[in-house]
Amino acid sequence: MGPWGDGAWSGGWHVGGLFMMFMMAAFWLVAIAGAIILFRWLARNNQNQKPTSSNAALEHLKLRYVKGEISKEEFEQMKKDIQ
Repeated sequence: MGPWGDGAWSGGWHVGGLFMMFMMAAFWLVAIAGAIILFRWLARNNQNQKPTSSNAALEHLKLRYVKGEISKEEFEQMKKDIQ
């Protein structure tokens, strides 16, 4: 008997070895797919959170109108200019 036991591995693939190989491949497939899904989800959320410059300008314009800094006519004209 050698250092590896009675030589059960020398005749071909052992069922336990095939199972472990399958499990390792499945683990890496799930890990890679999960990383891709996470990356795409984060990228999509970052796009949705960034306000466009016209949206930010319109919000600022609305705030000025609410505070009474500009009249309704000025608000409407500036709103047309922004959009």
